[in-house]
Amino acid sequence: MNVLIDLDRRRGLALLGASGLWLSLSGCVSVGHSSGLQVHHRLHDVGPPPQALPKPLVNALLIQVLPGDALADSHTMAYARAPQQFAFYQQSQWLERPSRMVASLLTRRLEARGLAAALGRLGEPLQADWLLSLSLEDVHHDFASPPGLGRLNLRAELLDRRQRQRQAQLRLSLQAAATSADAAGAAQALSRALSQGLDQLLPWLESELRRAGAAS
Repeated sequence: MNVLIDLDRRRGLALLGASGLWLSLSGCVSVGHSSGLQVHHRLHDVGPPPQALPKPLVNALLIQVLPGDALADSHTMAYARAPQQFAFYQQSQWLERPSRMVASLLTRRLEARGLAAALGRLGEPLQADWLLSLSLEDVHHDFASPPGLGRLNLRAELLDRRQRQRQAQLRLSLQAAATSADAAGAAQALSRALSQGLDQLLPWLESELRRAGAAS
């Protein structure tokens, strides 16, 4: 009888030890999993809001933002240690694709400026004589000299939909210094570069619309 009790006791201790070991191991796995969680970043406008115009320059303006390449239309965040040789951050992504964020940030700037009485995206039921088409390209963190630079290219076209012709075009190659050699530094640098582009884009668009209005 004592032998049976002793055997049962040993089995219980063995099971308890195995359970403790499993809990210990599962705790290690849990910590490791937490450190591997994805971090999401978003492009944002760091520029000051523009001063509103006394009155709109045009009744309506349509906006179209096209991804010029895969980097602008992807949730993956790219970096490059050599020209045109891209790799991707493994634990960081864009919350919104850069091309979508550019459209949103540009719309906010235009609304604040009051450049058009009505704004809309191409395809929406808005009658407009003017279309602003943007192409975003080469959105990446340049690591040639750490902590690197945020780089992107913008191409803008103002289209007269009445005449079915291009009124003007603008090409911008933009960059801003990163403060850290990681995905967070890349997101901040690319946001500053994009904001610089918006700073240049709005005066150009306003000038072209004024010129077109004076010529008509």
